[in-house]
Parts: sequence; structure tokens; C-alpha cells
Amino acid sequence: MVLLGCISVFVLYAFGSAKNSKFDESLVNAFKDGNSRELSMYFFENIEVKLQGKEDVYSKTQAEAIIKQFFEEYKPNAFQIQDYGSKKSSNYAIARLKTQKGNFRVIMRIKGINSNFFLQSLNIEVDDDRTSKS
Repeated sequence: MVLLGCISVFVLYAFGSAKNSKFDESLVNAFKDGNSRELSMYFFENIEVKLQGKEDVYSKTQAEAIIKQFFEEYKPNAFQIQDYGSKKSSNYAIARLKTQKGNFRVIMRIKGINSNFFLQSLNIEVDDDRTSKS
């Protein structure tokens, strides 16, 4: 219930419309399920990906393959959006991804185009915040 409440608030605040909740729910579920194919549906044709110290701009197909490999190595247990906001014409979300091998902080830059939303960048970094045990 708390997760659904966070999702609704995120959608209303970051995107300004409840009609986009399907985007938000699908994005959260793709991370929770470790589904790179579903997640890639929200990638721009070229997306900046920063993962385990490696950063580059990849095609949608390349980025999907990279994320698929990550999910195979780090099977997700949980995914929760913790913060969100907007800067200029982009929105961002910060989330925690819990996996069998450790926790990660996920930072996403999201842009709306013609009432569709796409990930411009995806940063997945080791979450070394030892103060939060949730």
C-alpha cells in the first residue's frame, strides 16, 4: 500500500497528471521483475547509461542488453522510488533497488514528449548508505 501511495504521489507530482500512472507502475514493475525488455520500452532511442563505473550513450538495443546482463547478475528483490522532482524540462526520480547481491541507488532522468514519457538517462550505482536498513 505504501508503495502504491508513493507511485501515485510520484506520478501526480513529477508528471502532473494521474493518466500517466500506467507509465510509472510499468517502470516500477520492470525494475522489480528485472525485466530489461519492459524497461527498454521507456528508453529514448539513445540513452545515457552509467552502470558500475562505466558511462556512455547507448542505443536503445545496446542499453537493453547491458541492463539485461545487470539483472541476470543482480536479481532484483525490491524497487522503491524514494525521491522525485523536476528541473527545467526534465523530471527525475531516485530509487533504491534491492538485489540478492546488494543494494543500488537508481537515478533516472525522465522527459515527457507528446504525453509519453521516456528515460533520458539511467544511473545505477552501489548504495553504500549504511544508515538506512529499509
